Amino acid sequence: LDRFDDELPAMVHGLKRQLVTFRRGAVPLRDAVSNLARVEAPVRADTIPYFRDLRDHIVEVVEGLDAQRDRVQAALDLRLALASHRMNDTMRWLTVVTTIFIPLSFLTGLYGMNFDAMPELHVTWGYPVLLTVMGTVAGGQLLYFRKRGWL
Repeated sequence: LDRFDDELPAMVHGLKRQLVTFRRGAVPLRDAVSNLARVEAPVRADTIPYFRDLRDHIVEVVEGLDAQRDRVQAALDLRLALASHRMNDTMRWLTVVTTIFIPLSFLTGLYGMNFDAMPELHVTWGYPVLLTVMGTVAGGQLLYFRKRGWL
């Protein structure tokens, strides 16, 4: 299935190119046959109904090609929308993770400095208190994100 997902865009783009190529050939043919189907065209009068019928068939072919081209474009647009939706989900998760770790990194960096004048460094319970604060900050953010529906 993953291989099919990888090959599908190339197949659809190839199909779109073929439709455009067919249309490029059919439109001039439609115009030429339309000129022949007119009453003042230099053809025998008994062949004009056949040219008109041929013109009608070519018009149907051109309209069918246009409809198929629109369907192929809709499929490409749908695939692009799905990929964009997946990327938005990924970006949301990355944003949540980054938002949680920024204050934790700040606290870790602040207490990782090599200064003796930091009073919390000489307190017996300083490390567990810092871990508790960091856990509370991360837990609070997780609850907030869950409440907002971002998780």
